Order: sequence, then structure tokens, then C-alpha cells
Amino acid sequence: MIRKRLAKVISEIGEKPLTVEELGNNDFLKIGINSLTFIKVVVAIEEEFEIFFDDDELNYEMFGSFESVCSIIEKKMTA
Repeated sequence: MIRKRLAKVISEIGEKPLTVEELGNNDFLKIGINSLTFIKVVVAIEEEFEIFFDDDELNYEMFGSFESVCSIIEKKMTA
């Protein structure tokens, strides 16, 4: 469920629709997420999943891949 919702968020911000399979374990740069769209994705994730990221958590490397972001969201939702 998290993966599909996250794929939807990324697709809405990115230039083209992407499926969970297309996102896979790709680096955000490979799927078109740059520093500007990164901020948009973070805000959209917070809204979609009703979670909040502290400033020290907003690290591009921590959000480096689709799978790592799914893990972060899951941890925040169960905390």
C-alpha cells in the first residue's frame, strides 16, 4: 500500500507517470527527482501519509531510493 501511494505521489510531481515496478530501487536522480522536486516530494509525502520530517531528516541521501523512502515512511507511520 505504501509503495503504490508513494509511486502516485512521485508520479504527480514528476514529468511522467511511474509504476512501482519502474521505480524499483532506482536512485531518485534516475527517476527525475532533483533538488527542487525533492522538496516538493517531501511535502507531498508528509501530506499523503500524514507524517512529519524534522529538518535533520531532510537528507537527500537518506531519501536516495524508492525503497529507502518506503522504509522511512513505514517507520514513521508505526512510530
